[in-house]
Amino acid sequence: MHGPGFEVGECVEIGRKGVTKVNFRHEQAREAVRLTGSGAELARHYHFKREYTFAAMHPCPGKKEVMLTSALVFSMLTSMPKIDPPVTRKGEVVEDHFGVKIADPYRWLEDANSEETKTWVKAQNAVTFDYLRAIPEWASVRRRLEELYTYERFGVPEIVGNALVYSHNTGTQNQSVYFISDRDGKNPRELLDPNTLSTDGTVAVGSTSFSPDGKLMAYSLSKGGSDWQEWHVRDVATGKD
Repeated sequence: MHGPGFEVGECVEIGRKGVTKVNFRHEQAREAVRLTGSGAELARHYHFKREYTFAAMHPCPGKKEVMLTSALVFSMLTSMPKIDPPVTRKGEVVEDHFGVKIADPYRWLEDANSEETKTWVKAQNAVTFDYLRAIPEWASVRRRLEELYTYERFGVPEIVGNALVYSHNTGTQNQSVYFISDRDGKNPRELLDPNTLSTDGTVAVGSTSFSPDGKLMAYSLSKGGSDWQEWHVRDVATGKD
């Protein structure tokens, strides 16, 4: 049985389940549908195979049901915005490893601070977010995630010398703030606020460590998501590096 952009095969009963294969001829087909006794459920698999399986509880689903669900999937596929990523320049770097030539055309992207890399990242982000914002569920998913993540939270406290160190987030801060208090939790004061380390919030605290007497705090910073760690030492008493 054929539909606009897809073809439904025969249903084969396997044990108590029925399996129907559907071949999508659309080049962007990357969705699969699972039919159960309670109806049709859309399951995205994010791959580019063109043949998909409809699994249904015994007995096999009727051809009309499969056709209807297939039409729904094909409609979603054809309405998806087209992704047209920026062209990425290929360099001419070729290395010789024990007589084997290894091409590395994208070596230039390893320089995260070059203007060319920054321009490339900006262009890629523009394409990505334009695509995401065109998805109808984008706004509702974002709102739900914000609801789930917006809550006050505390990190696991650590005894440092004669004090207690812990992190705290109001629920709306990009990064948790480090506090120090008496061992019983009284007299807390701010020790380090990562949110003030950059105006755009791209500087993050990676690791922390304290001297045995609790007088010094060492902490590492990562800029822009880089793997590079820059270490600093802070005087706990003054709260200054």
